[in-house]
Amino acid sequence: MDARQERSGGAAELMINGRWMSKPITGTERYAAEVTRELLKRDDVRATLLVPKDATIPPWAAGTPLIRSRLSGVLFEQLALPVLSFGKHLVNLSGPAPLLKLNQSVVLFDASTFRYRDTFSRAFALWYTILYWTLTRTAKRVFTISQFSAQEIAEVVHVPESRLTVALCGADHASASPSRKPDLEVPERFALFVGTLAERKNLAPVLRAFARSGIPAVVVGAAGSSRVFSRTSGLGESNAMVTFARRLDDEEVYWLMENATALVFPSLYEGFGLPVVEAQTRGCPVICADSSSLPEVTGESALRFDPARPEEAVTLFERLETEDGLRSRLVDLGRRNVERFTWAAAAATMVDAIRVKARRP
Repeated sequence: MDARQERSGGAAELMINGRWMSKPITGTERYAAEVTRELLKRDDVRATLLVPKDATIPPWAAGTPLIRSRLSGVLFEQLALPVLSFGKHLVNLSGPAPLLKLNQSVVLFDASTFRYRDTFSRAFALWYTILYWTLTRTAKRVFTISQFSAQEIAEVVHVPESRLTVALCGADHASASPSRKPDLEVPERFALFVGTLAERKNLAPVLRAFARSGIPAVVVGAAGSSRVFSRTSGLGESNAMVTFARRLDDEEVYWLMENATALVFPSLYEGFGLPVVEAQTRGCPVICADSSSLPEVTGESALRFDPARPEEAVTLFERLETEDGLRSRLVDLGRRNVERFTWAAAAATMVDAIRVKARRP
């Protein structure tokens, strides 16, 4: 046992909710995967993975103690997890967590289902309302991914902001992967957009503004589940200036980031905005909305615009192309900015907070 373990009373015994291993990788699953990976590296943590029957175990988790349930989906989450983790601290890293479990930590990402309720299906919004109201009051430790989200969640569920601990997203995963050109017709000059057509992502009005200005755009991930979203912002008739790539793998997205003139991220509401720091890691300048968590995440490293004025994003893009030294300056500022965000730091924040909570009478 090293000195750090002696000071903290030995290794923390954690059961990790692995439901995310049965889902496609989006932002929340990325967070869960990368934090889990870092937790498994730590000498002061003894972890056991609890996974549903349909989970696919990533290679880096091979050899970790694991319990596979016969259940999957919500039944695994709400019924199996409290039983499998009985007497142990359960860590939930991708949002939903069992309502019947008290000795647990949860990560809540943002308050979008409260702020944009009518853009989600009624059932989804109701379920998340129940989850947030219950878990913020019963879980031993509640984490979120930005100071903005901490303020928002505290406000909508009426708990003290001190109830939430911020464990920021990391960006270092984006530096470890190679890049590969996707099977797309990609213009030499283009603006890259990443996100769905959900209204809060604000893609449609900004894409229309870029198309009117003759600026080609490539859009990754512009789709939304009808079980989650009740309404999306359509683009009307298809436009030859816009290429929809749908979902690509990491290597293909990173190639687009490396070759785009800029990532344009017009979202009205983000808990963090992971594509922003991924783009900066790959040397791509960022033009983003001056809203929600984005000023906190980017600081002075991005060009920001009023999301209600799509033409401002076009003006900034054109400025990026014509103003001497601006692009290289943003690339440099972006690479320095992302040094603030590591998954190891997120994992360390969690372990420290869980230990503090465990020592309280």
